[in-house]
Amino acid sequence: MNSHRQTTKNGFTLVEILVSMSIFVILVALVFANYRYGNSAQNLEQAPRELQAKLRFVQNLALTGKDYDGTTVPPAYGIHFSYPGGSEFITFADTNDDKLYIQGTDTVLETITMPNKVTMTSCEEPPVQTCDTQQSCQCDIIFTAGDASIFIKQQPAADANAKVTFESGVTGKQKTVVVNAQSGIIELGNE
Repeated sequence: MNSHRQTTKNGFTLVEILVSMSIFVILVALVFANYRYGNSAQNLEQAPRELQAKLRFVQNLALTGKDYDGTTVPPAYGIHFSYPGGSEFITFADTNDDKLYIQGTDTVLETITMPNKVTMTSCEEPPVQTCDTQQSCQCDIIFTAGDASIFIKQQPAADANAKVTFESGVTGKQKTVVVNAQSGIIELGNE
């Protein structure tokens, strides 16, 4: 009597499990890398939109002659930040009418922090002031009360446009916000 046993294979071999795990790890790494890239791209989209909204806000305050404390209408409203590497900006009431933010003198309305790894790298209007990483420059974009005339770095911006550049620390890509000095239009741009 010869009986043949038929063997059945139940389960997976060690090699099959290792190959499956390797494929899974590679897929997880790709998804994570794309998530980080997508998140930084979203942050770079958000930062200029936030500045654009706050510029429109202070422009509107200046046009309507709104008071900031319930009693006082300041001569101007503005936005202030440092660059390169600025990671926050403030909206303020220019209470002493010098077209410049002075800490302790002017009234801060709000401090806005940029999304993670996004910085403001320039504030340009002819003539362009260059700053390097060793030197911090200041940028003030001011709208005067009543007519919302625009001042950039204390200078009337009759023919020039202000251009604020944002950069992602992850991707190196840039986005801009442009304030048209003649029309007062505040628009988003790409680099």
